[in-house]
Amino acid sequence: MIKRKPLVPTQVLSAEINPIYTVPNGLSAQVMGLTIHNPTDAAITVIINYTPQESVAGATNQVMKRTLQEGESYPCPELVNHTLTTGMSIQASGEGATIIVSGVTFT
Repeated sequence: MIKRKPLVPTQVLSAEINPIYTVPNGLSAQVMGLTIHNPTDAAITVIINYTPQESVAGATNQVMKRTLQEGESYPCPELVNHTLTTGMSIQASGEGATIIVSGVTFT
């Protein structure tokens, strides 16, 4: 069954790379939209990784690194339509930036 849903409700990122979404057991997920925003008055570098199960975020699974200027939003078209399998995670960093991810889960 296909289920549309927010994969990551709006949240503030930290300076450290952390998992913000992990695909549940028995499911796959597809990112349909991902937007980042810098609400601060200084530039923020945002890093996003699609990390395989039991792996760590690093250069081999980094899918985006972008510096957002103050007040800038970016819709991340390069991250849309990727399919993540059971146990994979979306990991992100960018102290003070906000992120929201929508998508679908399916079996």
